[in-house]
Amino acid sequence: MVSEAGVGTTFFIYLSAIKDKMFIEEKKTTAIFKGTGRILVMDDDDTVLTTMRKTLRQLGYDVEIARDGEEALELYKKAKVFRKPFHAVMLDLTIRNGMGGRETIEKTPRNGQRCQGDSLQRLFF
Repeated sequence: MVSEAGVGTTFFIYLSAIKDKMFIEEKKTTAIFKGTGRILVMDDDDTVLTTMRKTLRQLGYDVEIARDGEEALELYKKAKVFRKPFHAVMLDLTIRNGMGGRETIEKTPRNGQRCQGDSLQRLFF
């Protein structure tokens, strides 16, 4: 360090040289799967519905929500009428004071009336 009043101060910093190459860690990027298609989500918990809708939309899906089996069946039927079928349904098995997932699937139209033929994917939670 050299310092002179009214002129300023100079600092000298000496760093030792590294003989080996430095290892610089590369950041790993994770690919996010983007999907397409329509998904019907049924749950009686608004927090679950909001979270599922937001997450699935971020992943590229068109999402409809229902709070019970009756509403889910109505959306399912409308989707068929307007030729915008669901590719998958995610149903809560137990709905307080309403129709749960198992009963909803049992009441889903059969004999070629299923959305996307027999390829409709079902997930119960």
